[in-house]
Amino acid sequence: MEELYKLDICSVSNLISTREVSAVEVTQIAVKRAQELQPSINAFIQLEADEALESAEGIDNKIKKW
Repeated sequence: MEELYKLDICSVSNLISTREVSAVEVTQIAVKRAQELQPSINAFIQLEADEALESAEGIDNKIKKW
């Protein structure tokens, strides 16, 4: 699922809600992609990867309770 970054947000949301992929996996892929592109596009002042992953873990925990 490395190419999740090519999907629109509705498709990604559906994959997360149906548990085909976790929020943590999506976040890890997004962070990796951002880090790869950052040197050429300089889009971020600071990339808060740890905070993003922490939030994703919280989302996954909520989904597990459904």
